[in-house]
Amino acid sequence: MPDSNPLRQQQKRYWHKTLWLTGVLLVLWFLVTFVATFFSEALNQLSFLGLPLGYVIAAQGSLVVYLVLIGLYAFLMNRLDRQFGVDEQ
Repeated sequence: MPDSNPLRQQQKRYWHKTLWLTGVLLVLWFLVTFVATFFSEALNQLSFLGLPLGYVIAAQGSLVVYLVLIGLYAFLMNRLDRQFGVDEQ
């Protein structure tokens, strides 16, 4: 039996969009954390500012990406909250 309550349908859409956003950002986090580290030996063949690229990504690049992911999550969730009318006023 389909749910005909419009509020319930809106809550489900909000929750699905929230899960999708969280999932996408977690995949990006996984790629930066584990995949880049796995390929660090190959990345070390390249250099960035005179340092091996694998080292730069592990030491500083991943931290910058984490900060960007946190900021992006906050921005997109605030926008999603406003879209569904559940933002803080």
